[in-house]
Amino acid sequence: MKSIQLKGKNVEDAIALGLRELKTTRDNVEVDIISKKCRGLFGIFGRKEVVIKMTLQDNNIDYNEILTGIETNIKNIILLANLNIKFKVDIEDGQVCINMNGVDAPFLIGKSGDVLDAFEYLISLMVNKKHKTKVKLSVDVDNYRAQKSIKIKDATTKAVEKVLATGEEYKIKNIRPNDRKIIHSVVSEFHELSSKSVGQGNSRYIIIFKK
Repeated sequence: MKSIQLKGKNVEDAIALGLRELKTTRDNVEVDIISKKCRGLFGIFGRKEVVIKMTLQDNNIDYNEILTGIETNIKNIILLANLNIKFKVDIEDGQVCINMNGVDAPFLIGKSGDVLDAFEYLISLMVNKKHKTKVKLSVDVDNYRAQKSIKIKDATTKAVEKVLATGEEYKIKNIRPNDRKIIHSVVSEFHELSSKSVGQGNSRYIIIFKK
């Protein structure tokens, strides 16, 4: 198992740095707080610093077996739905990535990606139930999510610039759960800013603000 030590202004910052370095997600690591220090006069004035140890967990996942199962499931779904779709399954940074394209691609995307979300959830449910483990999985059709991700990142960057310039909070509404993760990730790159999700269900929105 791979372990690294990191420093940050607080635990969350240190964890964010570690996840980016290990290229993984929070549920795949174990975090131990080594120390919390305050560098300054009498430990009162100055800069706070946290040191953590982050260990990447070995989940002993047999990806070859998982890939074979996923390919079989997708072929059966395509056959039952009579779809003209081609697909490719790969492993990237410990995550199963499924890329699909073809004549019926728009059908698999649906309105605002709702069918795509449902399809991804179905495949993920089938895989994790069979293997009794949590496998990270993503599905994209005709680069829909990749292109949408770029647009969301650009829009979030503009929102960040407004918050930095004015100091006022910025609200982003009507965002799907997967898209909210992208926004939080972009904001986390700016140490003077933070973001949080507010509300429930369809009325849930994100606030970007200065710390």
